[in-house]
Amino acid sequence: KDTAESLKASYKKTLKLFKEYDKTKDNSLLQPPVIEEITFDDAEDYFSKNNWAHPYLDAVNAKASEPLYSEADSVFKKAVKMRDEAIEKAIAAEKENIERERKLLKYNDLLNKARDIGRKERKYDEALKMLKEAVELLPDEIEGRWGLATALHHSGNLKDSLSAYKKLIADYPDNHKFRFEMGQVYLLNDQMQKGLKHIGEAMKHTSEFDNFLVRLADLYVSSGLVDKALIAYEKYIQKYPYNYEALNKYSECL
Repeated sequence: KDTAESLKASYKKTLKLFKEYDKTKDNSLLQPPVIEEITFDDAEDYFSKNNWAHPYLDAVNAKASEPLYSEADSVFKKAVKMRDEAIEKAIAAEKENIERERKLLKYNDLLNKARDIGRKERKYDEALKMLKEAVELLPDEIEGRWGLATALHHSGNLKDSLSAYKKLIADYPDNHKFRFEMGQVYLLNDQMQKGLKHIGEAMKHTSEFDNFLVRLADLYVSSGLVDKALIAYEKYIQKYPYNYEALNKYSECL
């Protein structure tokens, strides 16, 4: 997909050129192909990177040239051997992974449908059902598990959401977003101390959640943790100095 998108501009330019030539028959629009000189100095470098295609094409083109025939034949044989081995590996991998590939197609389809149904149609129960099916289909994939934890959170099933987030954190301890979001669920579940602990822990490791500092400070104030609230307000104001509401809250806290 990325490759196709990157080539789009080039194809559009070429198509425009062809259309213009079709109308005008102006031969000055045509550009002769630049014939690259064939050399096998870099063949081993390509082979070392498991790229047999470039040396193969050079060898095919060079075999018609008498001075290069012997060298071309040697490169050709090696390239063909590597090509055949690559085909064998690809066929074996396809057989081995075909069931997973089929599951992956269905998995991605379920995730997309759940996202659309949840966001656009607000059919959260149906979205949850699809996400659960996706997780059962490929339990090791992170996107479905994260989507399920988030959907459970937004549907109000906080107990199951916490359970899902705990499993994600156990498997991916360096993904601080999971811990931050779990902290939010704890807050909704009226477990203020646990929520603040996990949110604070996540925010120690990344500035990604700095816009939440003012909300964190508010929570510290409501919990009577004024010293921590002051630190959070100060950090927030350093980053967002023109938020006058935050400045006012900071002054009240002082």
